[in-house]
Amino acid sequence: MKISNTKIENIKTEIDQAIKSGSFQSSNLILLVLNPTEIDEVIVKNVDSQFKNLSKLLSEKLVVLSLKDREQYLHSLVSDLVKEAVDICYFSRINLLFEESLQADPLKLLQHAAKKKPIIVVWPGSLDSMSLSYAKPGLPDYRSYKLNEFQDVQVITTCEQGVK
Repeated sequence: MKISNTKIENIKTEIDQAIKSGSFQSSNLILLVLNPTEIDEVIVKNVDSQFKNLSKLLSEKLVVLSLKDREQYLHSLVSDLVKEAVDICYFSRINLLFEESLQADPLKLLQHAAKKKPIIVVWPGSLDSMSLSYAKPGLPDYRSYKLNEFQDVQVITTCEQGVK
């Protein structure tokens, strides 16, 4: 993972640079790791596009499926949502991807979906000097990814690593 630490007022510029450099990679996934107070500011003020509430959109489609079908169709449903975006796909509230019953690896799923076009995601977890994580250890939806595991993922953060 490539990590860029910036100030909140520079987020738009960092996103634009990440999109350009990601066009030379096999996948163009950009994660925004922000302080909770900055998330609304970035979504509303600093980005020109509409962030989609991924959990809401997916839950509307998954609710009519059996548990087995939910697992089977999750990847294609996410891909369909990405295809709906014109040039760049923006997602917030991705927590549903971590639902244990879906048997998904959220980061790999998003990275795969970002092969067709850039995806900007507000990451609902934390970042430290070694890993990117979601939830607390011991919880069923806990996930931790070593930073060196994902070469084609870019992270933009306003937090000092280890602080959040």
